[in-house]
Parts: sequence; structure tokens; C-alpha cells
Amino acid sequence: MSPSHLPDDFFKAKALEYPIESAPHKLAVALVHGTLTADQRRQIIESYGHAEDPALQALLLDWVLDYVRLALSSKPLASDIADAVALLKHALGISEGAFYEMRPAEIKAILCEQLEQILDDGVLENHEELAQAALQRTFDLGYDQYLALTRPLYERALEDIRSGLADADGVNRLSLERRHLSLRAVCELAVTQPRSLGGLR
Repeated sequence: MSPSHLPDDFFKAKALEYPIESAPHKLAVALVHGTLTADQRRQIIESYGHAEDPALQALLLDWVLDYVRLALSSKPLASDIADAVALLKHALGISEGAFYEMRPAEIKAILCEQLEQILDDGVLENHEELAQAALQRTFDLGYDQYLALTRPLYERALEDIRSGLADADGVNRLSLERRHLSLRAVCELAVTQPRSLGGLR
């Protein structure tokens, strides 16, 4: 399996980062050729003595993170990209919850970078909500986990709008009220979530 939404040389470059006789190289080459099945993945990993190796698991998580960052460098994550990443996670044997457990800071950074762009104008458009949902699905996040990671941004957005409303009048007030209406439901839900280690304040 080799998702076609990113440059073909993505996994070619990954393969070149490792010795030819190594599990990462063999896995990357199989991804380039679109031939990596679950059985082949297990055979490669076991033949190089990496069964149950947390370091290799961490490396494969980083591959997916790099893949997502590259996709996001040109446009928001769309559902077709999320589908491709789902296939990639399956091919690499990445279990549900692995990102939240092992890479919370990294996925928080990606989520918040995208969310900052969305909240810049204070209006949460439908396509922007879909892009955030695609990221949530990409990292196998439950909604409570997503909010734990993004809560500080929502808090700040609500506070900025409320501060603006206190001093606004006329056209500016109407604009701020529109922004507040657009963000209020999701922001208030985010703000009610208890702070947690997952939130990485």
C-alpha cells in the first residue's frame, strides 16, 4: 500500500535514511512498491529481531507524523488524505490510541497549528470543521481527547471575543457576535473539559 496523495519519493527518501539490511529500509521499500501487507510487515520486523520493539514502533509513528505534516504543508487535511493515512497506519500495524499515548506533544502541535489558522478570523466554517475532524480521525482521537489537546486555543478564542464584545458597537459588534455564535458551542464544550496531562498545558 502506497497512498498516492503525497509525492512518490516520500518513502523512497525514508528508505535511503537506513541501511539496506534493516527493517526500516525494507518496510519503506515495500511501501514504495505498494506491497506491504500485515504478514509481510510481521516477517520483516521479526527477521530483523524487532518484534515488540518499542523503538521501531516509535519510528513508524514518526513516519506517519512526517507524512501528515507534508500533506498539511500544502492544504488542510481532507478526508481523502485521512483515508490514505488510515491505510498507511494499517500497513504499518499502528494500533488505535498509539499517537495519543506515545506522541501527544507532536499531535497537539499539529492540531493547534491548524486550529490557529482556522480561529484567526474567528469563524469556524464547515470545511474547516471537516478538516479538524479528519485530523481527529487520523490520530484516532476521541472527541474528549481532541478537546483536551486543543482546549487552551478555544479558551483564548472565547476570551478574545468576549473582551471585544465588551467594547464593541455597531458593525464591529455584529461581526463579533457572528464570530461568537460560530465558535460558542465548540468553545464552551472545550472549556468545560477538565485539564489533563493529555492537554499538555
